[in-house]
Amino acid sequence: MRKLLFIAISCAPVMAQADNGTGSLGTALNGICSSAASGNAFFTRCQEFLAASDPQAATRIAAGQRLEELPGQGRASTRNQQQAETVSEEWGKGWSAFASADIGRLDRSTSFNEAAFDGSADRLTAGLNYQLNTHLLLGLALNHTQEKLDFNQSNSRNDASMNGALFTANFNASDDVSIDAYFGHLSGSTTNVRNINYSIEATPGNLQSFSSQAFASPDVSRNVLGISGSWLWHKDAWSGGISLGMDQSKTKLAAYSETGGDGFGLDVPERNIKSRTGSLNFSIAKTYSVDWGVVVPNARLGFRKEYDNPSRQLTVQFTQDATNTGIAFDTSDPDTSWGEVGVGVSLVMKKGHQAFFEYRQRFAHSFLQERSLAVGWRMEF
Repeated sequence: MRKLLFIAISCAPVMAQADNGTGSLGTALNGICSSAASGNAFFTRCQEFLAASDPQAATRIAAGQRLEELPGQGRASTRNQQQAETVSEEWGKGWSAFASADIGRLDRSTSFNEAAFDGSADRLTAGLNYQLNTHLLLGLALNHTQEKLDFNQSNSRNDASMNGALFTANFNASDDVSIDAYFGHLSGSTTNVRNINYSIEATPGNLQSFSSQAFASPDVSRNVLGISGSWLWHKDAWSGGISLGMDQSKTKLAAYSETGGDGFGLDVPERNIKSRTGSLNFSIAKTYSVDWGVVVPNARLGFRKEYDNPSRQLTVQFTQDATNTGIAFDTSDPDTSWGEVGVGVSLVMKKGHQAFFEYRQRFAHSFLQERSLAVGWRMEF
């Protein structure tokens, strides 16, 4: 059976790759439609195309499919999942509870291979920590993540929702050196809506417009892990530090077949998106004592380096295309380096309560801007 399947896949025609989805489909559309089998909506769309007098009909129809939106699915997965730090002084041995919210906004500029979008990546995290001894703090957290992409030119959208668990550990080797690590798994599903629209000249001077929507709800899962080491210094009320870290995420988007589309529904294969990002951070803070506790304003400057997440080839086909002709195109190359700046404040209160607020913003990235606000609370008991 596996041998027969391999032979069937090998014999399926795949068109020559173009740089982007519009170019690849525009080149292949005449051959695809000339071989279309009658009896479905795809055949009807092909007959409209083949009968049109518009010399640019193939390009207009290809552009209207919005294939450049497909690579954007899963782009938000490059954000690391590490729990934000709330500790600003040593804890006693025992249990503590924590909760945090991270609200992120993403803006992707358009490129030749990928469509522009406005997006959000929001997380809610809650869990327990246990201070095993003066050196080791262990944690277990439940996480809910929502990622939404709204594509600027078409109003298509991609919404993902995932739930999972994260395990965390903090090891203080001394007052000046610490190591943080985490790993976890999240899973859920996405809701994809692809708006298809175009106009072609059916006969000279007579425009024929087409508009439809294609839908899909594939499963999505993500494995995350990371580790970082920090060196801290203290002088009077001032403190600061330098940290080095590595974060990795592996996102799996299940294969799916779109419904709707009036003949232009797509079959999209399984995709695996891996990001491995190195980080270098510099931080500074000052401690102020007040009647009810301690206030610690802080600032952070960071630099990021992407070591993975390369450009990939994506091959899709029309669901109702009996010839199974593939349409192959590339995703964009990643920006391999950028920076991040953050400002915030930590509060240490009486009776074992702590809180933090931090605003972060990405800078010097070639196509993706990100802003996020994180807030959290922690209580010892």
